[in-house]
Order: sequence, then C-alpha cells, then structure tokens
Amino acid sequence: MFLWLFSLGVKHMQTNPIIRKGLAVGIILLFVGTCIIPSTAQNIEKPLPKSRGHWLYVGGNGSGNFTKIQDAINASSDGDTVFVFQGTYHEHLITISKGIFLRGENRLTTIIDGDNMDMPVLLIHTNANVSIETFTITNSTQEGIFEGGEYNPIKIEIYTNIITKTQTGIFLNGMEIPDREFRIGHNEITETEIGILMTQASGWIYSNKIYNNSVGIELSKSIEGGAIERNVITNNNQSGLYLKNIKNSFIAENSFTKNYYGVYLENISIGNVFYHNNFINNRIQAFIDKSLSNTWQGNYWNNWIGRLIPILPFIYFPKVIIGRHGSFLCFDFDWSPPWIPYPWN
Repeated sequence: MFLWLFSLGVKHMQTNPIIRKGLAVGIILLFVGTCIIPSTAQNIEKPLPKSRGHWLYVGGNGSGNFTKIQDAINASSDGDTVFVFQGTYHEHLITISKGIFLRGENRLTTIIDGDNMDMPVLLIHTNANVSIETFTITNSTQEGIFEGGEYNPIKIEIYTNIITKTQTGIFLNGMEIPDREFRIGHNEITETEIGILMTQASGWIYSNKIYNNSVGIELSKSIEGGAIERNVITNNNQSGLYLKNIKNSFIAENSFTKNYYGVYLENISIGNVFYHNNFINNRIQAFIDKSLSNTWQGNYWNNWIGRLIPILPFIYFPKVIIGRHGSFLCFDFDWSPPWIPYPWN
C-alpha cells in the first residue's frame, strides 16, 4: 500500500508542485510517528518504583489502624514506616526493636506523654538503623529518647522533634564502636537537666534550638571527629556546651547566649576547632580546664575589649580565653574576632 501511494505521488509530483510538497511533508510525519509511538508506549509500560517497606498507621480513622505506638512497632519489620496521626498518646518505654522509621504527623500536635514515669519514653533496642521524627516527647523522670549501647545500630537519626520536661532529652551511648552515625537535627529541646547527652560516640548535632535546661549539650569520652553546627543554645543555667575528654571535634556557626558558661572544656579536651560562633552575654563566655591546644578562630565575643585597645592602627589584641591547669592559670587565644555577630539564629 505504501509503495502504491509512493508511486502514485511520484507521477503527480512532476505536474503539481503542491502535491509534491504535501507528499514530502507526509513522508516526514510518517517516519516521525513511527519513532515517537513505540517510545511513548515503552515509557507507559515501565513499572512504577516500589516504596521501601510497609506503612503502619497509629490513630486516625483507618479501619486497620493501631491505637498504640508500641503495638504498631511490634507488628512492623525492618525497613517499615510507623506513621502516627496527631493526638496525645500516653505511653512510656516504647521499645523500638526493629529498624524502622517512626514519624509523627505534626510535631506540635503528635504528642507522646510519658506520664512522668521513671523510665524513658522511647527506648532504641535494635542493631538496625532507626529514624525518629516529628513528635513532641514529654513528661519523664528519665530520658525522652534513650539508646544505652546494649545494641549497636549503625545509624540513628532524630529530626524535628520537641523534647521537653524530661531528665535528659536525648541520651546516646556509642560504646566507642567506630563507624556509628548519630544525627540529631532541627529539634527543640527545653526544660531538661541535659538537652543532649552523647558519650563514647561522635555524631552530627546541627540546627537545634536548646534552651532553658541545666546543660544544653554534653559530650564525654567521644570518638574523634564529631561536629556541632548551627545550633542556638541559650538560657541554660550551667553550660551551653560541656565537653569532657573530647578530641578533634568541629564546633562551628553556633550561637551561645545567656548561659552561665557558654562553653566549658575539661579533662584533656584537645584539638577541637571553634569556628565562627557567637558568644553573647554568657556569664563566662568560655572556660578551659586542663584542655589546651584547641583552636579558636573568628568567633564573635560581645565582651571582647581588644578592639578598643589597638596595638597598632588596625592591629588589635586577641580575645583571651582563660582557664586553669591544676593550680596554674592557662590561656587560649582567638586572634581574629569579628566586630559584629554572625546572623546565626
């Protein structure tokens, strides 16, 4: 059929230029169509990617939804997501024994209330990876979230929660096991004895608001190489950041304001880098106790008087960080403080 039409067109092309042009356009469209149609059909027939794991629901109106968070966790498997609709759930010692994603609908209205029991609200009790996000966790005389090192999950992620009115907001014990990854970000932690307590571990603590506690963040006996970045740490009546035997951590772009100690280092905390932080209106901005050989670079200090006493024009005294080593005074220096605070908030 195609050959007959082509031969017919050739006879008429010689006598009619309009037919000649129309036939050329038709042949082009015919070949373009044969290329596009199979390609389109191939895309339509591709299977959609499968979601990772199953979703289990707590609360809400679904007929198969669970009423308790613990029941949904017990029914889950590694890789599943337990999604909790908004509401107040009076549960404590919720034991996460699977590698799951535990997610709330809204951190302001999805509340886990521990009823002031003498046990953690959430207990991580698995070797698999765990993620906890978007809850209010409150009312415990122990921890809001606790991982005590008995099991060894390689990755723990704690995001976008409000943790309040617990003895310790988050307590993670790494047991000095290398390659464990702890990430704590975008949380709001208030009205605790210690906001974040991490021992024998390194991790990334970033973009949290930690205020009105006794101690904001406490790290002790850390594996080297952790990072504390972009946190707002304010109104803690002992220390904003307390480091005990911590080495080679990176503390950058935080705001330490209105704490008793902005930063307190002790027990041979050395090799740490403090970079571009704000120290504003702390009773004692920073104090070092048997912890020399740290680097202080370009931090803002609202009580830095060096700029008022130039050594030479445009050459100023450094900020002096005072400390002690036994019965002797010792000093560290920030040689390049800026004149105005950084816009971290």
